[in-house]
Amino acid sequence: MAAGVSIYSIHDLALTISFDLGIGEEAHRIVMLLKKELEKGVTKEIVDIVPAYNSLSVYFSSKTALMLAMAGIKKIATEIATSPTTSTATSVETKTNTLVEIPVCYELPFAIDTPAILARLGMSQEEIIQRHSQKKYTVYMNGFIPGFSYMGTLDSRLELPRKKVPTGSVPAGSVAIAAQQTGIYPFESPGGWHIIGRTPIKMFEKNRSPACLLQPGDTVLFYPITVSELENWL
Repeated sequence: MAAGVSIYSIHDLALTISFDLGIGEEAHRIVMLLKKELEKGVTKEIVDIVPAYNSLSVYFSSKTALMLAMAGIKKIATEIATSPTTSTATSVETKTNTLVEIPVCYELPFAIDTPAILARLGMSQEEIIQRHSQKKYTVYMNGFIPGFSYMGTLDSRLELPRKKVPTGSVPAGSVAIAAQQTGIYPFESPGGWHIIGRTPIKMFEKNRSPACLLQPGDTVLFYPITVSELENWL
């Protein structure tokens, strides 16, 4: 699917390439293919590349390097976005990415929003667990706080809008859903997503390389564990 492309500076040392696509697998494939092309060495003065839902931000060592690279990067991005082979090429690329299996306790008291979700969606807790855990998710981007990965696409039966009033303190490791996505809070923090469980896995460790457990392009599979298993893990 062809997509429009725009490119603009976000400060003296960075630019963003944005594709005219909504959140989803197609936008993700195009963004990750562009990232791969830029990593081949478009310029040695690129110091970081940060993918998002439908855009990619590129950071340079100097303002001059940014200005010199802008036209070439836009040309590459446009070729990728308009190529009829993009979907096929990128689907092959994503097969090589890391599969990360993450344990989740979907039981109370860790699934703090599940009772409200059950009433709202009219399904059983077992169905929520099944629909959330029997699906593979793609990590689209990291953001919000270090280690928070935005993953999709959620089963349509589980889709809920963000909370109108965010929770003031969401425990670290809380597994949550909102709209078409799922995510894990790496630290205790405020949050507006619906909490359906908790994982003992640390999503961010500053002394780990990379510090974020999940990287854009990774595939995630959740699997249920009991309260006892979670407590023993901790």
